[in-house]
This record gives sequence, C-alpha cells and structure tokens, in this order.
Amino acid sequence: GQADPAGNIIIPPEYESILSLSHHYILRKNGKMELRDYNGQVILPLAYDSLGILMEDPRYNNLRQLYFSQDGARFQIHNQEGDIIPEHHYQGFDRLNRNSVLLHKDGKKILAQYYSGELVLYPNLPIDYARPLNTWYFAYGLNGKEGVMVCPPAVQHLKEHFGKAIFDTVLEAHYRDAGRFLVRKDAS
Repeated sequence: GQADPAGNIIIPPEYESILSLSHHYILRKNGKMELRDYNGQVILPLAYDSLGILMEDPRYNNLRQLYFSQDGARFQIHNQEGDIIPEHHYQGFDRLNRNSVLLHKDGKKILAQYYSGELVLYPNLPIDYARPLNTWYFAYGLNGKEGVMVCPPAVQHLKEHFGKAIFDTVLEAHYRDAGRFLVRKDAS
C-alpha cells in the first residue's frame, strides 16, 4: 500500500504488487491490474490482465504518457487520464524506444510515435519487424532484407530516417561511431 508521512492510507495494503511509475502506480491483485495516480485515485480499474506504459513524449517537462491495457484478446490504448483512444484498434505492440512502437494490426506492423502529445502513425512506412542496434538506431526488416532506421526522441520520424532495406543482415552499430553499421550483403 501507500501512506503519507502522517500515516494516512492513500492506497490500501491489499495488493500483491505495486509498480511505481513517474506519475502513476500499476497495482496487481488476484491476477488483475489497475492504474492509479500518486494521490490514490483510480485511473483504470482493477480489470486488466496486462497494463503498462505504451509510450512517453519526452518533449513535455511533465512527461506525458500513453498506456496500454489488455484483457484477453482486447488490446486498448489509453491517454494519461485513462480515456480510451477509440479510433485505434490494434492487437499488440513491439517497443522500439520510449516514444516509438510497432503496433500490430491484422498481421501488419505500423510504426507509431508519441510526439507533441499526439499518437502519430506512419502506415506508409512498411516494416515487418525491428530490433535495436543502439539507443536511437534500429535494424528493420522488409521483404526478407534489412535496413537501418533512426528514431531519436523528441524528433518526428521522417522518411529520411529510414535507409533502404537492401542488406541481408544489419549486424550491429560500430562501437566508435553510432552512425555506422556492420552489415552482411550477398555478393549476387
């Protein structure tokens, strides 16, 4: 639970676990999860199998966040106040970094970014998968080949941030220069 210095109970000590986030708590009880603010007010009720931060917007000093919830097969995206963002129907996600994810929709992956307080989608940038190379750079797969993309925080993603997917494998970022990569490409 949580109490203030005077001993007043803010969150009762009946939960199996409490995860402290920057502005909220995620609590677990009887296999279900809920989200509360630091004052103990319920943002998302004790009803979810899974709950967490989807993305953060580093452009704000007070760190705006989007949350995800999952109950069975139902996956939802919520704003910081707990409201569902209704027009977005996805089945899950792969995290790239603090403010970028690949959302799953009908077998496809859609790059999404939390930028300037908005969920920005890039459906015209096809990606099969992505994996980190270092803090901002990712190898992404498309049609059996790999390329490099950069997803820096607080910068809106642009097509110029995506190298062509022409390599068999992007192995790793160079240890001295984060903008250079070791790659493998078939000689044919």
